[in-house]
Amino acid sequence: MREVECKTSLAFYEAYPSPRVLTGITDEELGEFLREFSHNACSTKRAGKILELVSEDNIKERDYQFARDAVVQSEI
Repeated sequence: MREVECKTSLAFYEAYPSPRVLTGITDEELGEFLREFSHNACSTKRAGKILELVSEDNIKERDYQFARDAVVQSEI
């Protein structure tokens, strides 16, 4: 997802506004989601890379994360 404003990116950030929302999501589940919005341009491999980057980053949940997520979703 190179473009933040493309249909796939917008759908991704609306469904997964922060890394915590990706907890428990498998490569296959995320890949299926991405393929739907990208017209089969994104693969399970791409989904795996996204999940790998999120897990490597060790992102901690910030204060008021639910509110931050709501802001991201409302902007989308």
